[in-house]
Amino acid sequence: MAKKTVTEELTVPKAILETVTAAALVSAGKFVYDASKDTYVALKPDKPLQVAIADSVTTSDSHRILARITNLGIHTVYLEAVQAIDPTRIAIDAAHVTERKIGWDMGNFGGEKEQIEKATAFPHRLPSNETVNIDLTLSLQSAKRLKSKPYATLAVQYRVLGLASKVKSHRFGVAIR
Repeated sequence: MAKKTVTEELTVPKAILETVTAAALVSAGKFVYDASKDTYVALKPDKPLQVAIADSVTTSDSHRILARITNLGIHTVYLEAVQAIDPTRIAIDAAHVTERKIGWDMGNFGGEKEQIEKATAFPHRLPSNETVNIDLTLSLQSAKRLKSKPYATLAVQYRVLGLASKVKSHRFGVAIR
């Protein structure tokens, strides 16, 4: 068996190293692109809201949604209302902005142990970099609708104080569970 030269022994690890390095650079580039895209969206003054759905519960007579809305913009925002987009016939029976004394205890969502400091109606002032919880009660959908489309599309209407413009709308989807 012939003895390998030093250059032959280094060729295989070098190829692996180059492949791994190229993959790492591509991954790092994608991360930087995604992070900069998200940052740009967050800093756009006319689209400052981020909506996270914390819970979705169906009771015998309604659907309850707990949404967490964060103002990532530089200006204060006034939340004006929440409306249903799809299905259009779904009724939002109640929408309350709630601020909790204690962090979220999702095990008690909708239960008697829920601790709410205050609940307010709209409009609600949401300063920059702050978050509020919105507790939504939706009319009960038929079993047929829930089987074919177990979701709803809602929109929060808001006004950005630093822009002299009309009321804006941020749409978000909610799985109905």
